[in-house]
Amino acid sequence: MQKINKIENLTKFDIAKEVTDIINSNQDYMTSVLKSQLKQGKDANNEWVTVWGNDFYAPETLAAKAHMGGLAGEVKWITNYMSGAFYMFLYVRAKGTKFEFHSEVEYYWEIIAQSGRAIMELSPENCLRVREELIKPELDRRFKMYMGGL
Repeated sequence: MQKINKIENLTKFDIAKEVTDIINSNQDYMTSVLKSQLKQGKDANNEWVTVWGNDFYAPETLAAKAHMGGLAGEVKWITNYMSGAFYMFLYVRAKGTKFEFHSEVEYYWEIIAQSGRAIMELSPENCLRVREELIKPELDRRFKMYMGGL
């Protein structure tokens, strides 16, 4: 009887629900992976981020960035970083089998129009990183807790 109950309970462990919860519960980790990708000037396809199809900043943006330090002053590639607000207000939401990144800044959709949705998606390498560093270990921990509680 005990063995049958364990088998029945195995089918009740909802992997998709757990993965969704893992992503939603790990905002800092998830957004740090996207920030790292954006800081390198890359999109989900490992292509250089562009603004209106150009992989370089406009002269007025170069002039504005000339007096900035750190990532805000980066002009060799497009980072979508000026004041830091876009990065600061990044978040991820998972639902069903998908997750999406957004930023709460008022000009979010302008950035997407300029640079495309691919800047808000993880590259295959970063998806693998999330799977190996976050999803697999956390799913394993949750499954062990679930089975231990039977």
